[in-house]
Amino acid sequence: MKYKNGEEFLNHLYSDMHREESVMHTANKSNTPVEKIEKYLNRLERVHDKASKNSHKMEVLKKFYYDKYVIKELPDSYIELQKRIARERGYGDITVTEEMKKELLAQVQNEQKKSLNLWIDYLTSDDAMYPMWFKHYAFRGMLKLNKFDKEKQEFGKRSKTTTEPYIELNREVLAKVYDTIVKVMGSTEEISEEISKALELCKSRRKYRWYLDKV
Repeated sequence: MKYKNGEEFLNHLYSDMHREESVMHTANKSNTPVEKIEKYLNRLERVHDKASKNSHKMEVLKKFYYDKYVIKELPDSYIELQKRIARERGYGDITVTEEMKKELLAQVQNEQKKSLNLWIDYLTSDDAMYPMWFKHYAFRGMLKLNKFDKEKQEFGKRSKTTTEPYIELNREVLAKVYDTIVKVMGSTEEISEEISKALELCKSRRKYRWYLDKV
């Protein structure tokens, strides 16, 4: 189980990545799937490098991510939850007006933006000394995780209507994930049971919890 580079690893992990619109935008028809991913990551790295050196460009970059990943409309279940909380606090049956909905949406959006900022600021900084393929992997994985479910002992799955902020950034966990993947990528011998399990968890919502336990 050996990969020549991170792009090969991503191509194995996300078999349709080379067909995604953002990847196809930078690719040539003659490129192999791995070459398409490499071109996309090179462009992404240039964009992030420029943004990290210019506050205005960073604002533009963050707005791009906000537009793509921050909730646009509150689900009815969230509104009903606010009504139930109001009743439990002794306010009785309240009517949630359109103005109140806008305020609630703004609060949820602001919390999601703050949590995204932690990841964006770190992954575009000099502190994150990882290759671009791993930064993409980490950010992409984070986008799928919802809050931790204590009963199931794993993180939930996010959707377009998820109101929770994005999960907390843990630098030590990221470092351990990176070290494990690099071991898998470069190994030509039999993979140890622990490393094999970690690789299987790469697509799973349990992976972050597994590494948190290790830390």
